Amino acid sequence: MSKNLKKKALLPVIAMVLVSVVALSSATYAWFTTGNDATISNLNVQVVAADGIQISVDGTNWTSSLDTAALSDIAAIQAAGYTGVVNQLPAGQVNPVSTAGNVVNGKMEMFTGTLDGTGNLTTSADVEVAGTNGNFIAFDLFFKMDSTKTIKLGYTGSQVIAGTTDSDAETAVRVAFIDLGNAATAANARSLNTAASTKIWEPNATVRSAAANAQFADANDGQKLTYNGVKEAGVNIGDSQKQQVETFTMTADTDILTLEKGYNKVRIYIWMEGEDLDCLNGTSGGVFNTTLKFIAPEA
Repeated sequence: MSKNLKKKALLPVIAMVLVSVVALSSATYAWFTTGNDATISNLNVQVVAADGIQISVDGTNWTSSLDTAALSDIAAIQAAGYTGVVNQLPAGQVNPVSTAGNVVNGKMEMFTGTLDGTGNLTTSADVEVAGTNGNFIAFDLFFKMDSTKTIKLGYTGSQVIAGTTDSDAETAVRVAFIDLGNAATAANARSLNTAASTKIWEPNATVRSAAANAQFADANDGQKLTYNGVKEAGVNIGDSQKQQVETFTMTADTDILTLEKGYNKVRIYIWMEGEDLDCLNGTSGGVFNTTLKFIAPEA
């Protein structure tokens, strides 16, 4: 085989998700204090797929490009046959949430939190609802594959960075990828709700916010820190209501999904993690842009 043909055979199939998120608020420690909110606006999501990957919001209409309008048009998605759609793309006020990464009935368990004057944390379950309200982003993507492929998150092109206004909000962001399985038909794929795998990306794990460096004597800037995500609701919760969360960072393209021939359902979450050291009132008030680049090398 010629060198050019070898190179051509290795050309990746690429799917890209672009998400722009705005967050607003004011100052103290992990979790925003009571009465402080973040605001999401100008939310833009674009999904682009090259040859070999077909993408859909409903399992019926397949395309190489999706945007915010398609992901948030609940009525259209339902009309196309996916009556159980629960895509949440907030357009109003949000707060940090936390998760231990547990998935029940196809949904990741999320918890909101409030701090009292002495720093005691009280949490309650936060379940997504289809529409433009809510405290985090969640949406389903369907992938139609002609063969089994390992999907990688591209190191070049995948990032969570400051947008037009920077308050280091991006340092507390997480992105989760939940593989909900594969089916021979689109109708069967829509009803998939058992997680085959869950992976959580911590894109800015080694970067401390200016607020964290100012507030903590040793913020460990430049190091990835471990943290415990909330796993249940409670008043004045402690370690027993939390669980250490495994996240990944990238130094190269990283395997995140194994999609099989047929129809695959993947649920994606994007949120500000309340248990992140950088999730402070001082890190609100900014814009962060998220780009997810999915790569499936050709056979």
